[in-house]
Amino acid sequence: MAKLDIEKIIRKHKKHINGWMVGKDGKLVIFMFPGKQAPGELLVALQSANVAYEVRYSDIKLMQFFRPWGGIKGALCSPPVGGYTCHHCASPFNGDRSGQEGVLYDPNTLQVVGSVKILEDYPFHPNGLIEKIIAFFKWIFLGEREVNKYDLAKIDYSDDNGKTKVGVIFAGPSDGSFAIAYDIANAPTGLTGGGNVDSIEKHLDDPLEAVVLHYESNDFHCVMPRRYRVAGKGGATVIAYGYAYYFEPVYYLYAEPATCNGKTITESVRPGYSGSVVYLSS
Repeated sequence: MAKLDIEKIIRKHKKHINGWMVGKDGKLVIFMFPGKQAPGELLVALQSANVAYEVRYSDIKLMQFFRPWGGIKGALCSPPVGGYTCHHCASPFNGDRSGQEGVLYDPNTLQVVGSVKILEDYPFHPNGLIEKIIAFFKWIFLGEREVNKYDLAKIDYSDDNGKTKVGVIFAGPSDGSFAIAYDIANAPTGLTGGGNVDSIEKHLDDPLEAVVLHYESNDFHCVMPRRYRVAGKGGATVIAYGYAYYFEPVYYLYAEPATCNGKTITESVRPGYSGSVVYLSS
C-alpha cells in the first residue's frame, strides 16, 4: 500500500492516538497512551488495506529534565550546538521570550556560569485564549488539530562543530525507544540562513549525530555524542503548558549504543535530550 494512503488513514483517526510513524520499510507504528485502546475503526481500516502495523503503548513526552540549564531556570536540556535549542527549553510559559535573558549552565557540572540572550523564540500553536477556542471547535467538529512543525528557540551561544545541522530532538516515547526530532529546515525563513543547515528529509539514509546531555542523577550524567539513524517519519502529540500540541512532520530516530561513565546506554532518548541538535555525521 502506498505511504500516502497509510497517512490518509492515520490522519482520519489521529485525534485518538499519541503518535505514529511510517517506517522506511513501510510498516506503521502507532503509539497509544497507556491504558487506552487503539480505535477499532482504525484497526479495521488498516487491516482492510493490508497495512502492516504495530501498536505500542507509551506516552510521548518532551525530553527536558526539570533542573536548571539553558533558557530558563528549571529546564535542563542538551547543549545548543550552533545556538539552536527548543522553545520549551527557553520558556517557562508558552510565550515569546525573544530578547530576554536566560540562565546559562555548565553542561558538565550543571552549575551557573552566566547568562545567555534568547534571540528568537517561537511559541507552540494554538497560543492564547482565542486561538485555543478556535482550535477546540475545529478538533471537536472537524477532527482537525493545529499543526506545529518545530519546537525552536535561537540563542546567543556560539559553540558549533561546523557540521551541517538537519534537526533538533525535542520529544520521545517514555520507553526511550526512539528520539523524536523536527526538521530544522522547517524553521521560519531566514532564521537558519547561512548557518550550515539542510533538511533531514534529504538525509533519511545518512548517519546522524547529536551531542546530548545524558542525565540519570546528580552523580551520573555526561555530555556525549550519540549516533542516530532515521527509523521513519510521522506525527506526535505532546502535553506541554497544560495543553496537547500536535507536531508533524517529525522524524523518529534510533540510536547506536554509547558509553557514559563506563555504562552502556541503549535507549535512544531520555529526559535531558531536548535541544540536541542533529547534524550529519562525518
